[in-house]
Amino acid sequence: MNSLGSKKDIISQVFIDLLQQGKDVDIPVYGLSMFPFYLPEDHVRVGKVNFDTLKPGDVVVFKSGNKLVAHRLLKIDRNRKFLICKGDGLIYKDKIIFNDDVVGVVCQHFRNSRVIKSYPLIRRVMVFITPFTGFLFFYTARIWNKMQS
Repeated sequence: MNSLGSKKDIISQVFIDLLQQGKDVDIPVYGLSMFPFYLPEDHVRVGKVNFDTLKPGDVVVFKSGNKLVAHRLLKIDRNRKFLICKGDGLIYKDKIIFNDDVVGVVCQHFRNSRVIKSYPLIRRVMVFITPFTGFLFFYTARIWNKMQS
């Protein structure tokens, strides 16, 4: 058994358990899928998800295989209990995400120990412009990442 894989599984399960107990959890951001809004080394505070109050533009945390992923909610189908999400820095939408796979919602964002304010209007606008920004942010993120090295 891969000890690194099992450690990640244990950490993920502890994270999910804490959220189910109603606790907020701060976690680091990895990768560029939410570029330029969330950058590597940022942190996000994740809270328990309430499907009644979720809105397009929110950033939800969900299980994707054996990983936890945070992407922007584009559409919620409350009757059939699924979500459509996409990383801001990605070209394509995620596969359909069922409510059972959603573990939390991002409620605060930190960069260099400072709170980054989230504006509801920007979150809602991102839902509509994501088909256009995906290409731009995807390639810009790769250039930005090379410049950081």
